[in-house]
Amino acid sequence: MMRLNRLLEILVLLIALIGVLPLYPHLEPLPRVILPSAAIAGLILQRKGIRPPATLFTAVSLLLFFFYALRFGRDNVVVPAANLLAIFLAVRLAGERSNRAYLQTCALALFCLAASTLFSLSPLFLVALVLLLVLIVSALVLLTFHETDPLLALSRPELATLGKVIACSGGASLLLMLFFFAILPRTQIPLWDTMPGQGRKASGLSDRVQPGSTPTIDAGRGIVFRAAMTPLGSQQLYWRAVVFNRYSAGAWVRQPPPPGEESIRPRGALIRQAIFPEAGKLPYLPGINVTARISGVRSTTAGDLVTTSPAVTRRRTTYEAFSAPGDTLALRRPIDRHFYLRLPKDLPPRLAAAAAKIGSTGKTDRERLSLAQELFRSLDLRYATTNLPTGSNSLDLFLFDRKQGYCEFFASSLALIMRGAGVPSRVVGGYYGGNYNELGGYYVITDELAHAWTEIYLEGKGWVTVDPSTWASGFAELGNERTRSLSRRLATMADTLNYYWELAVITYDLERQLQLVNRAGEQIHRLTMPRNLRRNGLVAVLAVAAVSIVLLLARRHRLSPEERLLRQFIALVEPGGEMPPETGILDLATRMEDPRAVRFAKLYSSAVYHDRPLGRGERRELTALLKALRTDRLRS
Repeated sequence: MMRLNRLLEILVLLIALIGVLPLYPHLEPLPRVILPSAAIAGLILQRKGIRPPATLFTAVSLLLFFFYALRFGRDNVVVPAANLLAIFLAVRLAGERSNRAYLQTCALALFCLAASTLFSLSPLFLVALVLLLVLIVSALVLLTFHETDPLLALSRPELATLGKVIACSGGASLLLMLFFFAILPRTQIPLWDTMPGQGRKASGLSDRVQPGSTPTIDAGRGIVFRAAMTPLGSQQLYWRAVVFNRYSAGAWVRQPPPPGEESIRPRGALIRQAIFPEAGKLPYLPGINVTARISGVRSTTAGDLVTTSPAVTRRRTTYEAFSAPGDTLALRRPIDRHFYLRLPKDLPPRLAAAAAKIGSTGKTDRERLSLAQELFRSLDLRYATTNLPTGSNSLDLFLFDRKQGYCEFFASSLALIMRGAGVPSRVVGGYYGGNYNELGGYYVITDELAHAWTEIYLEGKGWVTVDPSTWASGFAELGNERTRSLSRRLATMADTLNYYWELAVITYDLERQLQLVNRAGEQIHRLTMPRNLRRNGLVAVLAVAAVSIVLLLARRHRLSPEERLLRQFIALVEPGGEMPPETGILDLATRMEDPRAVRFAKLYSSAVYHDRPLGRGERRELTALLKALRTDRLRS
């Protein structure tokens, strides 16, 4: 036998733990400490029978409420609210054990789980939601018994029966949850994205290229986007996002391209990419270089094929990109050479001298580009992300002294040298590479893959992609380390779950609901059934219905073990087998003048008349008493 009190206490503690688990990493240190401490203190106080005054918990709750209420602000709503919920849950765990307190704990656990979605909506939320659903249904069932009899204890068969009821209720709830998830109306913009205060992952891609601003680069490994597509060679994995066309104050920035500039979009066989970007701060839509078109999201494409969309800065969305990998970006008319040759007066002196020499030596733009490549290779440069040159003269230090840098140093130096030599150029920002997930069939692009390269304009050809980082030693090895490391491959495998979670849940919006309804309507209209199949199906349905009705009637008229025992007992006393009116089982037993009959009546009444079924041992004893009474009756 298991006491209902103990079972209920364990269940509610589990509900609190599961509800707060997804929120716990986002809490501040104070509630992180208070939560487990309160749970342990509550268990100890319960075991020792100590009941602290309720006013103590009320005072603590008010004190912490005012502490966090003072921190509320227009830009700081989510964090104080989440911490307050956790604090209230901790107070409930340490406080009294009553049905009302149990219900409040269940409600607070649900609120904590809901609050966790203000920070992130991961598959852990779904797991916690399903568990909470089952456990709260169980707790509600137990609370109904606990309200009737707080000292009730359940036997193993009774626990098994209760488990079946709970499993059926939980299963039905899950089916309803899936059904309502598919059909309930939803907003185009998730509500949690409108709440201020939740954290966002910053992309490794910046809105400016400024080499020399920091001695060390650490872009992090946060996911920027996923791209579902067929795998490509590593040399084709340039994800073009933004073009920086002006160099000013030591940094490349973006200005609107000159009026009239219009790129010719690639045609022919294009690679399709279904891209799932994380919500970020930059509005650019990257795609494999060169992207012919982007669809699936409201966007604007400039003359240099840089596509922007405000939607990706507000919410998670998806779009499709169609690209011709490695293609040259041709133009409909000549470019504005003056715009793409502009340089500041304070160029690094040694870089400016090298540019002037290349400009005077090369006869054509192609020759000048070849001379620049020879210069980079002759300098024996090395790709590195630490011990970088800094300051206003950082590009000179990079090329001629330190001789090591990362992509921004290489791209900026080449673009400036080419402009100094009279060849139009610009810097491109995006990502290079990606970890291909064989299970999901998609690339994972992380912050550390942010990259910069150069586009050089050659007459008669257009903008040609040139990546000077590939001329450095150490660049190829860096890419191999990124893709071959065991931890990276394991992380890529684990990311599959997140990918399908976002595909099925996060990006499921009104548009996809309408598509689902339209597809279902089309399938129904196309549905045709043979005449024989209709007739046979109707017969089968009627047969199943008839069998179901017969089974239900048979089940309704089937006697329970308690009813069978009572009928057998009455048949021993009354020849007609019917209970006389206004007569109870104890009256019948007294009339038999046999202590075994009295024992039968008392044992039967102690269970059935107290709204509980007979236990296995009780049924055995009652059957034995009936057998003995029947044997004596036959002998007499």
